[in-house]
Amino acid sequence: MSKVWKITTNLTEQENTQLLSNMTEQEHEMVATLKLNLSVDVIENETITSFVVCNELNLEKLKSLLINHGVQFNVDDTTEFFVTEDIKVDDLSQDYIYEKLGV
Repeated sequence: MSKVWKITTNLTEQENTQLLSNMTEQEHEMVATLKLNLSVDVIENETITSFVVCNELNLEKLKSLLINHGVQFNVDDTTEFFVTEDIKVDDLSQDYIYEKLGV
């Protein structure tokens, strides 16, 4: 079952670019095969916070990648903040997430 996960990192945009360029071919392939329904990045206090819609297995794969690259992060289940009676997890869009966040 997919949920909305808030992943708060210590990465700046520049550090994120470096991380992407330092990933191995296998890591790039793993990321390409992740089943993410949606991923939205926002900058908070100059660091990247991602809102990712996926199941726990794919979240664990993403966390493993961050750990392997020494990224400090925190994960919170924010599903209840975004999902309402009218809006289900599968209905979420980038625009809706930005709207809910006031961005």
